[in-house]
Amino acid sequence: MENFQIEKKDTGFVEIKGEILAEEIEKYKNDAAKNISIGTTFDGFRPGKVPYTEVEKKYGELVITTEATKIAILKKLPDFFAQNKIVPVDKPSIQIDSIATKSNAKFTVKLESITKVDLPDLNELLKDIKQSDTPKETSNKEVDEIISDIKKNIFREENKEEKVPEKDSDLPDLTIETIQKIYPSATSVENFREMIKKAVFQEKQTQNKYQIRKDITEKLLSDIDYDVPKVFIDREAENGLEVFKQDAKRLNTTIEDYMKDKNITEEEFKETLRAEAEKRAKTQILFNFIAGENKIYPDEKIVNEQVVSLQKKYKNATKQHLEVYVHTAITNEKVFEYLEKIVLKIDKDLKL
Repeated sequence: MENFQIEKKDTGFVEIKGEILAEEIEKYKNDAAKNISIGTTFDGFRPGKVPYTEVEKKYGELVITTEATKIAILKKLPDFFAQNKIVPVDKPSIQIDSIATKSNAKFTVKLESITKVDLPDLNELLKDIKQSDTPKETSNKEVDEIISDIKKNIFREENKEEKVPEKDSDLPDLTIETIQKIYPSATSVENFREMIKKAVFQEKQTQNKYQIRKDITEKLLSDIDYDVPKVFIDREAENGLEVFKQDAKRLNTTIEDYMKDKNITEEEFKETLRAEAEKRAKTQILFNFIAGENKIYPDEKIVNEQVVSLQKKYKNATKQHLEVYVHTAITNEKVFEYLEKIVLKIDKDLKL
């Protein structure tokens, strides 16, 4: 790839310098204007549907050119990574060093990278994973059991007691009025039964999907030998500890209470966290490498839309942190879809 070169390549770190041609930048100006409009309010226009001229009027051509340059760089990077055996850990950080409208732009890309993983033939590796049985339609018996539990809960609530009649026939029948107090969207008792049927079937499909994904992950971890760099384990351990603290706070408890309940020492607690962190780090590295090898990358427009949505919900989170989070989440989902198609022996000509 012309005008891209590796400036530095240390353990876990890569810096790339390069230049994007003006004609390449021009190709992505409309996409850039759409990206910019998604995160802003324009009177009379829906996000992402704002005319180019309106975005240019509000922000100026240079802002659009800068965003178009970043899009162009991200489009070029996957091939460069593949050619140079670079596997990013997170979304690359792009710095525009020089830019002007209708001119070439110079840039610097910095990223954490992992060393090459010796990946086996995934078709061979995953061939013995058993496919779960196709989920069966929800039976009337399953629906009756769920409705019986609902009737018992309603009985307890209305009568303020735990003891309920043993026979289902001794419980009051469900009426649409009673149902709508709990499930307002139900339109009739029969409609409610259909809602339960659909929900149970979807849950079976979800469990089936997660079982396959669990088997895939365990197979990758057990059969691919790769020493995870300490820096990645440390970071995952810190993240894991922070999540644990937040969960404990939400449950009105503490780490000390947890250790006392489990009868473990602080050292044992840290060791457990670290073992889980190593597993998560190795999984993420393998997924990143599979993504890189197969050029599985998320659509940056979708990444941008989700980041904007999350910014409204998590106002204290930085945009960079949210970009990394969304980029990783979408990439992982696409890798899982890729691996599932191998396990399920579906045509692997994926439209990613």
